Amino acid sequence: MGRKMIQELAAQKHHSEEQVMRLKLLHCEQQQIQQEQHAQLLATIQQQQAMMFDLIKSLGPTSRTGAYAATMIKR
Repeated sequence: MGRKMIQELAAQKHHSEEQVMRLKLLHCEQQQIQQEQHAQLLATIQQQQAMMFDLIKSLGPTSRTGAYAATMIKR
């Protein structure tokens, strides 16, 4: 194998290693962003559930639908 070919292969290997490192970094960043989005979504869902529960409680036991829905949420 010629010296020039060895140098070219070494350069290609180095380039490939850099690409792998960049991809790993991007993957970590994507995972972090996804975790943050999931946390925000969960917080929004929990907030909506609390608002729904408050709304159902405000309907009071006089409403059969409200009483039934309140028992379903407590389960």
